[in-house]
Amino acid sequence: MFDRGNESLKIYDFIKSLPKERRILIRGNHEYLFIDSLSKAVPDFYDHTNGTVRTLNDLADNIYSNWYDLVLDKKLEEIKKWILSDEWIDYYETNNYIFTHAFIPLNIHQNSYSKHMYNVEVSFLTYKEKWRDSTPKEFENATWGCPWKLAKAGLNKTGKIIVCGHWHTADFLTI
Repeated sequence: MFDRGNESLKIYDFIKSLPKERRILIRGNHEYLFIDSLSKAVPDFYDHTNGTVRTLNDLADNIYSNWYDLVLDKKLEEIKKWILSDEWIDYYETNNYIFTHAFIPLNIHQNSYSKHMYNVEVSFLTYKEKWRDSTPKEFENATWGCPWKLAKAGLNKTGKIIVCGHWHTADFLTI
């Protein structure tokens, strides 16, 4: 929801102004980056390149000159609790569609060098029949998958269309 653009606080206020029954919030990789960055002593390089540091500054109640004070901001803690709440889900399913951030959790073969779907070659992945029963960490890992690459490899065996975000839409023009 955040980490892109320069009006993060307006987006947050707008989403929070909608009645709960009118919003479906699916956690994605940038929500996990947001949560993760608040637990760090120092931001990583990717916290800057992904926009997380800028977003934290945009959303904070105050302007801080140091990272330590920023990550202790009450508004950021409020948003973190909201993102971790039951209001946010890993996927939303209908009769014909599965709405998710990037893809559904898959089996990652042990001979893969990574347990993170973003870094795993498609040949190390297989469909996971009971994907709905995946752990929170497996759902988090699935937010990093490349949806068009995974779909093209035939890893969606749900019988439903997976509707996702996460990836640049221009990349779909090459499919």
